[in-house]
Formats: sequence, structure tokens, C-alpha cells
Amino acid sequence: MSRIKSLLFALVLALVLISLLAGCAPANTSQTPTSTATATATTTGPAKPQGELVAALSNIGNESWLPWTDAMAANLHDLVYDMLIYWDEVNMKFEPGLAESWDVSPDGLTTTFHLRKGVQFSDGYGELTSADVKFNFEKQASPESTGKTAQTRRIASMDTPDDYTLVVHMKNPYPTFFVDMSMGNSGVAQGIVCKKYVEKVGDEAASQKPVGSGPYTLKDFQLGSYYTFEAQDTHWRVVPEFKTLTIRLITEVSTQIAALKNHEIDVAINLPAEQLPGMKEAGLGVESSKTGGYILTVSLGGMIIPEDKQYNAAYHQKDPWTDTRVRKAMAISIDRAGISKALYAGYAQPIGIPLLTAGAEKYQYPYDPAAAKQLLKDAEYPNGFSFNFYSYATPGSPEIPRVVEAVAAYWKAIGLDPKINSIDQPSYNSKYIYTRKTAGNVSMAVISIVADEMAKAELYLMPNVVSPFYEDAGSYAIYKAMSPNATIAERKAVVDQLNQYYYDNVGPIPVVLSGYCYAWNPDKVAPWPHPVSSHPSYFEYIRHAKWLNTYRLFSPYPDR
Repeated sequence: MSRIKSLLFALVLALVLISLLAGCAPANTSQTPTSTATATATTTGPAKPQGELVAALSNIGNESWLPWTDAMAANLHDLVYDMLIYWDEVNMKFEPGLAESWDVSPDGLTTTFHLRKGVQFSDGYGELTSADVKFNFEKQASPESTGKTAQTRRIASMDTPDDYTLVVHMKNPYPTFFVDMSMGNSGVAQGIVCKKYVEKVGDEAASQKPVGSGPYTLKDFQLGSYYTFEAQDTHWRVVPEFKTLTIRLITEVSTQIAALKNHEIDVAINLPAEQLPGMKEAGLGVESSKTGGYILTVSLGGMIIPEDKQYNAAYHQKDPWTDTRVRKAMAISIDRAGISKALYAGYAQPIGIPLLTAGAEKYQYPYDPAAAKQLLKDAEYPNGFSFNFYSYATPGSPEIPRVVEAVAAYWKAIGLDPKINSIDQPSYNSKYIYTRKTAGNVSMAVISIVADEMAKAELYLMPNVVSPFYEDAGSYAIYKAMSPNATIAERKAVVDQLNQYYYDNVGPIPVVLSGYCYAWNPDKVAPWPHPVSSHPSYFEYIRHAKWLNTYRLFSPYPDR
């Protein structure tokens, strides 16, 4: 009898152990990737984040976590917020984000977003719904917004028929609204902030501590110094490979480079291209974004046309460069190949158009200072003329002040008298650009590459925009002839027309096409593919030198 009891006890114990082991087995929480980047799940479950990554930025705006109040912090917003739609810059296609799909009505007046189910906000604030997206669009359109105002202020009304559907009705045809609200069409990232959280704590508190649905959560920070984030172990879009991410604000390039070489930081972005060869020799990994990051363009002041509401007949269109011959003289007196080699270490190329388009390499101005001098004589400026040349660095374009010096030297060689004035970009914008008080001024403007290049023309090169770089009647006529509900393909065709026009009429004056430049510690970080824009930085996609292969639904660039 005792033997039977012993056998029964052993059987019960075995069953209990089997049950316990089954309960402890890790659940397979991985999702099926829909793009080229696949997750590697093993019998022990998907990989989890490990270790710490330390990165440096030279500028993070005014350090607000509300996307509608701080566009320059977009490369941090991507960590804690998710976007509606992402842009694959290499394969030139849109990737579903919080919006799994979207529809545009044939008349271009209505865009419907179908949202992903089950996406959770941090800190227990519940599921992201259409009410959150509607709230974000309203905030972007509000009077205090400095974000996507030009886009969201065209909204007439919005409906939320259920938690996962947002219907946006436009005041006028806007079939590319979904493009402008994607990650790929502006430095102003439209991360979705939690409505319930902002309404509970207020804008000021929410601007200091974010609550989003992104792959990282903010754990610690010191304004003007650093931010420390912790990765989620599971996430619908991407599980970062590094558990802890620390972003340090280091404004001096030399300090960033020294910190990289001393292994005090692991990654630095938006570095001067001329520094890359030396860092490569020091054993650091370096790269410039392959498809180019921005077109550096000379912005000619006072070029405001009567169709602009702020046009002043006594003030605008009075400068010498309203004459096409003068603009051409200024364009062909610049040695773009020399600038690319000397100031960008070959990580830039000459360019003759302000908007990226197919076959851009055919648009090249010759370097011909003798012909430039003759053109000035023909335009009745044999002794040149004086003007203010404003110099300022912009995030992602640290070379600009030195390019200003080089271009000024080329112009002096043909008899012009540019007077360099150093200023910070926000001050220049508020004092001159936004007020249209640019007559007599020349400055450098950056036009970055986006999914819909027409959007850049609409932001900088047409009347009544917030930041006018250059306006003229011919380009505006081409733009007005475009159908108001043109498709993206049709808009691209008009961009080609505009580029041909700008090249033929020399205005504005492009200098180089440059990629954004990066460096990293190869002992810590795998070769790091980069987006063409300085916003965002995609820190959440950086891998360990030896990949962990954490989950990712898609990658914004091909994995290596």
C-alpha cells in the first residue's frame, strides 16, 4: 500500500512540475514583420534590449515635448511618440505607422485614416484612438502652434465615427495631406501625443514630460545637458537593441569628436563633412547619407511678388538681382566643385536646381568668372554693388558659415561687395524672413529632401508662405496651372517643370547637394544606415556591433 502511495505521489509531483514549467515558458510575443527587416525569434523568445547607447546632438530646439511647439526637437520626439505614416527613403514608398491604411476621396477634399488597434500610451494612459489624432491635428492648427500649421489649418472639420477611424474634411482639395502628415515630408514630426494626459496636466507640464506610445520612455533629464530614456521590451513598431539611451547636448563639433575618440559617446550626427576623413583614420565609423540630405541654396532677398499679401511696391523687386543677368553672374562665379572638395571633403556634389528631381545631375552651372564679369557689365553693374550677406549655422548644416565665406570670396573676385554679417538663424528669421524685410540681403537656405518635393516649393518658393526664400511670377504661373487635386505623380511632374524653369532663369541659386554626416564607435555600434533628413535620427533602430535582432515591424532603411 505504501508503494502505491509513493507512486501516486511521484505521479502528482511530476504533473505539478510539468504544469509549472509550462506556465514559466516565455510567450511568443513577436509579430510578423511586413518589410525587409525581420526579427529573429528563438525558443527563448524574441531578443530584449541590452546595454546603454550614448549619443550627441548639437541642437535640440527649445526642448519642448509638444510637437506643435518645437519642430527642432523632432529627432527626440520619434523616440517617445509614434507617427501616423513613415517613409521608406530608399525604396520610395510609404510604410503604415499608427495609420494602417488611409484613403483619399477623388475630389481631394477628404482623407480617412484607419488606425492600428491595441497601441498603448505609456504610464497607464490607455489605448491610442482617433480622438488622440484629432486632438493633435487641432493643436497643430492652433494659434500658438509653430508646427504643421500650413497643413492643419486647411482642415474644415473632422469626424471620429469610431475609435480607429478619423475622417478629415479639407477646406479645399488637398489629396497629399497624408503625405505632409507622414514622417517623410517635413522636419516637423507629427508624433501623436496623448489627449487625456495633456488635458489632465496642461500644456506646460506635458511639454516637460512626454507621454506617448513610442519605443522609449523618458526617465531622466537636465535641460540643456542630457536626456535618458528606457526602451520598452515589447513594441508594435520596433524594440530598440539598447535598453538605455542617453542623448547629450554637445554644441561644439570639436568636443563631440573628442568625446567619440575617447569613447565617452557612441554616436554623433550632423557633423561637418570635412571632419569625416580624419575620424575614419582614427578608427571611427563614418558615413554621409547616401541619397543626399539637403540642397544648400543662396536666398536672394527682396524677391517678393505682387501676389504676396505682404508685397510692398516701394520696397520689393528693387535689388540688382531682379535682373536675370545679375543672378546668372552670381551663379556662374561660384566654383561648386571646389567647395564640394574643400569644405565637404567630397561628401557633397555641385547642384544647379533647388528641388531634387530625376536627372538632377544634368542641371549644372559652369564656373566662368570671366563670363560673370561680362554679364555684370551688360546689366550696367561694371563696378559691382554692395549687399549684406548673412551667415548662420543651421542644425544639420554646420558648413554654412564657411560656405558663406567661400561664396563671398568668389563674388568679390568678379567685383561684387558682399558684407558678411554673423547672426543666429532664429533671429534672422524673425527679423527678416517672417516680416518680408529681406531687401538688400542675401543668405543661405537649406531645402531638405522629402517624399513630396512640391511641398518644399509650397513652403519656401511661392507667395504667402511663412518662410519665403524666393518668389517670381514665372514659377508661380507654373504652380497655379497645376490641378488643386493633383496626385503625387502629377505633382512630381510639375516639380520637374519648376526645376527646369529655375535652372533657366537662375533663381534661387543652388550651391551643393550634401548628405547629413554621422560618426560612431564601431566597437559598440554596428554600421549605421541613416535617413536623408536630419529629423528624425532613428536612434531606436541603431544596433549593437553584434546584432541582438530585437523585433522590428519595418526599418526606415535597408538593414546591413
